[in-house]
Amino acid sequence: MWRFHTDMLSRGMVSNFVTYGVLMDGCCGQCDVLKARSLFDEMVEKGIEPTVVIYTILIRGLCNESQMTEAENMFKLMRDSGVLPNVYTYSALIDGYCKMADIKRALNLYQDMLRNNLLPNVVIFGCLINGLCKVGELRSARNFFVYMAKFGVVPNIYLYNCLIDSHCKAGNLSEATGLCSEMTKFEITPDVYTYSILIKGLCSEGRVKEADDLLQKMNKDGEGLLMDTVKQVTWRRL
Repeated sequence: MWRFHTDMLSRGMVSNFVTYGVLMDGCCGQCDVLKARSLFDEMVEKGIEPTVVIYTILIRGLCNESQMTEAENMFKLMRDSGVLPNVYTYSALIDGYCKMADIKRALNLYQDMLRNNLLPNVVIFGCLINGLCKVGELRSARNFFVYMAKFGVVPNIYLYNCLIDSHCKAGNLSEATGLCSEMTKFEITPDVYTYSILIKGLCSEGRVKEADDLLQKMNKDGEGLLMDTVKQVTWRRL
């Protein structure tokens, strides 16, 4: 990819922001954010103004490498340059901070996004709910889950599995099973991970009969199970 870009320049071909965006995204995908940043600088030097897409590509790449200070600096540069961030820019930053368990900063960015009249999507809520679950803030995670409906955002299987897993680990089996039943309201079918999470949770609470019943139901319905879950249920039977 880099060779292709060099070859283009040697032939006198002119790159535009689309070309640079594709190259930067490729570099970030290969965890080479340093090269992506050098492409950004090269683009600016050539008088090509970065768009919100260009900034977001680099910010996301920096966040994926946990370089949050650099990501924030790029975010500031973006705004100072008169380029307004979009929901994807915010989701990259929020996800980065949630992965580092800096929920306070993630929530501040969420509020900043709302002040700028940007509506959160399922990705934003997913990052926040997952981040809150990781730090044990299950009530706040559940509140965000319910709050999604205000924005017309429908939860997906990933969000349900995240909440179910967190409640199982916290010993809240009734809440976990309730969430599983609730999924049907949105026509979301529990998957292999949903059942595996519940079976592990039931086994850890000594409710082996219920875990075994769920395992048999899955076998009857033709659903597969994660091998470590099968081993756990089998071991508990002994």
